[in-house]
Amino acid sequence: MEKLYESVGKEWSGLSTTFGGTILISLLVRLEPFDAIDPILERERERVKSNPAETSYLVTLESLAESLVEQGRLSEFETRLASVQTPEERLFLLLGAIVGADDAQRTAGTQEQGKN
Repeated sequence: MEKLYESVGKEWSGLSTTFGGTILISLLVRLEPFDAIDPILERERERVKSNPAETSYLVTLESLAESLVEQGRLSEFETRLASVQTPEERLFLLLGAIVGADDAQRTAGTQEQGKN
């Protein structure tokens, strides 16, 4: 992870997320450098400003919420939810939270079955 970080000039937003944005966000949530997520979100937000049909920002928000809730980082999720500015942003964060909660519940159920 550190080598990847150095290869992008110690700036996560420089990494292309065309095909792996959701994976990168999930990885950053798991490793906890939450401050590295903000430049990525800002870059995606700028894309929307220049092209209103662009949905990558909203999908990135959804992925972020899914990962945060799945990993039990609820205070970080609540902070993100309180900071959004539009109904669309709130919607995608809440959709991600629902999926993350479902993922966490399934994982817990699978682990419980493995103990029996």
